[in-house]
Amino acid sequence: GTSWWTNVGYWSYDAPGRDIAESWEGSNAPHLVGEPAQSQRETHLRYHGRQDELALIDLERRGPGTYRARRQVIRVGPRIWIAIDASMADGDGRTQVAWTTSPDVELIESSVNGEYSLTDRSSGRSLRAFFRGAPGTELGTIEGSLSPFGGWTVVDGVAHPAPAVIIDRPADGSWLLAAWSLDGEFGPGLTAAPRMRRWAGAEDWDAVLPTSIGSLTLQRREALVEVSAGQSGPTWSLMLKPGPEVSQATADFRAAFAVAAEKYGVADMSGVYRVKVTVVLVVALLLNAILTRAVRRYRGAAQGAAIGCVLMAGWLLLSGYFVFLRANLV
Repeated sequence: GTSWWTNVGYWSYDAPGRDIAESWEGSNAPHLVGEPAQSQRETHLRYHGRQDELALIDLERRGPGTYRARRQVIRVGPRIWIAIDASMADGDGRTQVAWTTSPDVELIESSVNGEYSLTDRSSGRSLRAFFRGAPGTELGTIEGSLSPFGGWTVVDGVAHPAPAVIIDRPADGSWLLAAWSLDGEFGPGLTAAPRMRRWAGAEDWDAVLPTSIGSLTLQRREALVEVSAGQSGPTWSLMLKPGPEVSQATADFRAAFAVAAEKYGVADMSGVYRVKVTVVLVVALLLNAILTRAVRRYRGAAQGAAIGCVLMAGWLLLSGYFVFLRANLV
């Protein structure tokens, strides 16, 4: 019943900061520092698998340019969740994530860097969170900031400050491990920060999880994921399935979308359009006044008044169409 990790949400169009709220800055998805919201990218499901005590989903994002981001989300037992990120880009680019909690949650930073305690003020439930990364990883917290943007969650249409953990690191293929453990008595929970014991890539790594039942080793070898305790062999194991081939389905969807967009196009209601309409309507109003005055002068007051009424009625209908009806009729 608690949104421990959430996102910005639906930011009102008339509220300050809308453009930034739509950007990557407040997102917990891996992204390049300074990446524009409309960057060209595609995300694919690489692997997935699930059983009673172990589940994993592995996603890869490609773009913009040479940027590659890989995220694996893993559930170990009923209380432990882990997200492992790896990002790569040419040059000296940096990658960033923003883990934002809810306004109802209090986030307290431990004396140990990268360790946090989250408490739901209404229920009293708590969550322990750990963030560990390869050398070069930088962590910080933010709340209710517009520059840099971060620490916001929209509730019932209103933006509220909410604590967020910002993690910045090189996009050099190295790893970032985020882990959290819910309080409770069901299943093993984390008692200390996990550590990456071995990293040879997104499909070849070992992580050690200190838990209430002892240290567990979580490892991945290509499509095989195992959790073991000591030397007694795997406690849980999971064979992952590759993601489906969706290129044809994606192409079909985009073609259908293009047809729908052509048929049900949305009117241009941008700021540039509004300026153009305003100029046209003001010029038309001035021309109406000039023409009415000319008719009154050369044809008499009665004809001038009649022409003025007709022109004004036409101007009002034209204004109503462009200002109020155009977006709904197109």
